[in-house]
Amino acid sequence: MKFMKSDTTPAEKVMDPVCGMRFKPEKAAATVEYRGKTIHFCTKACRKQFERDPTLYVTRHPSR
Repeated sequence: MKFMKSDTTPAEKVMDPVCGMRFKPEKAAATVEYRGKTIHFCTKACRKQFERDPTLYVTRHPSR
């Protein structure tokens, strides 16, 4: 079996600030622009929860 080296590097994973799930950005079920950053969510339900009180999740996970 022959293995080929990929010319591309795997995408960095992002973390859903609501549930903490890590995934590739292109797999996000939803995104929101918040304070100039794109926030990725694993489900639309997590996005809705975030939209109810974004500061709760930003202060809980300031690096996200």
